[in-house]
Amino acid sequence: MLTFNGFCTIGKKPWALTFSFGRALQASALKAWSGKTEQVKAGQVEFLKRASANGLACQGKYSGGSGLAGGESLFVANHQY
Repeated sequence: MLTFNGFCTIGKKPWALTFSFGRALQASALKAWSGKTEQVKAGQVEFLKRASANGLACQGKYSGGSGLAGGESLFVANHQY
């Protein structure tokens, strides 16, 4: 199976390839913050880590790791966009 990171390393493309991170980006930050005023900085730090990882993935340079949401499912029953 070709991963997003692997796909980004296949030759030169005439377009920018980006990763839509939505809930994947937010989940770890929301978990770190937990709605607590004293945890705002922790949420911001986690958000920046995930944003950086997504940036690396777009360049085909992401080497793995996970945020606080780790392997948790981001599935939300009856979610509407």
